[in-house]
Amino acid sequence: MIAALDHLTLCASFRAGAVGAYETLLGRQAEDGRLQLANVGLVIEDDASTARLGAMVFATAALDKAERLLERRGVRTERMGETLALASAASHGVPIALVERAVPLKAAALKASDEAASISSLDHVVVRTPNPERAIAFYAGRLGLDLRLDRSNPEWGSRLLFFRCGDLVVEIAHDLKAGVSDAPDQLWGLSWRTPDIAKANARLKAAGVDVSAPRTGRRPGTEVFSVNSHTEGVPTIVIGIFIFGLLVVGHGQSAIAASLGLSIVMVPLIARATEELLLLVPVTLREGGMALGATRARTVITVILPTAVGGIVTATIVAVARGAGETAPLLFTSSIFANSVVTDVHQAMASIPLTIFVDSESPSVADQQTAWAAALVLMAGVLIMGVIGRALSLRTRRQIERAR
Repeated sequence: MIAALDHLTLCASFRAGAVGAYETLLGRQAEDGRLQLANVGLVIEDDASTARLGAMVFATAALDKAERLLERRGVRTERMGETLALASAASHGVPIALVERAVPLKAAALKASDEAASISSLDHVVVRTPNPERAIAFYAGRLGLDLRLDRSNPEWGSRLLFFRCGDLVVEIAHDLKAGVSDAPDQLWGLSWRTPDIAKANARLKAAGVDVSAPRTGRRPGTEVFSVNSHTEGVPTIVIGIFIFGLLVVGHGQSAIAASLGLSIVMVPLIARATEELLLLVPVTLREGGMALGATRARTVITVILPTAVGGIVTATIVAVARGAGETAPLLFTSSIFANSVVTDVHQAMASIPLTIFVDSESPSVADQQTAWAAALVLMAGVLIMGVIGRALSLRTRRQIERAR
């Protein structure tokens, strides 16, 4: 019934921006909001909500036959023009549809990339499920996908189901610790293929995309790297509005509200860098600690964290330097302050970024000089923190290399 995965839909409130971002990511040109790879397409649609994976649309040779077969298997469907949409209850919350397509589409033209550094195809799409047996009944029993592998790995804390669909895999992941429930499934992530992972990584870095260093994948003979989400993807002024509505309305501006807003900017940077550092710690150290009888938690506390602590401190310093120059969150949380020294954290305080922002717009020469002086102090502080962070980073890298 199902021949392949025809395309995935991505819902985005700013369609043009999302199309541009994925053209950069994939290294291919979009046509009418669709980016076509060798084995699947990615269709970007307008949506008022935040960016998210919208649906999986499978290809079938005969839509009428597929509709009758699904009906016999107890799957309710709705015909919408040339698309056959499955009922949400039948697909357990994952939007799924079928289209009729006999001949696969050709891959889109390259954009600012060569074939080796571009994304050639989709390797697998990940669906998270709270009920793996229910997922097997639906994807194998009703949709007819080929279940190639069913593996539980307590070390990863997950049970993974791999369904072959044409030239790619639909991976169903279940969190073993969460247990089984009747909650809906969720489209969760994508994994792409590239001919040369080093070139693809370098291309994305040069384009300003936040990517991790290539590392050995779980599948034998593979290398992977992560394309990380980052606060630059969401305007930081949104963080200020969020804190304004949460703490400032009804309570007034304060240094506490400002610090919380800046911490939201910093925490993702620290968390992302910490994750990458922990992945760099040799597996032999983990195995050695557990072989000596230590629990997983004790191994992490006494072996893993001490090895990576320098890098974590570095990430914290860099994140503080990043947050030190943010003005947008401060406009909403600590911008109305007295022209005097304030030490009460429950009141609004002056800050260097806000001083630069206000005084640089003033017609007064003295105010403009103050803004330049404040900018110099801020740049010096960021430079010092950057140098310290770099020194600690090199020290941590040497420690990890010696441990290897």
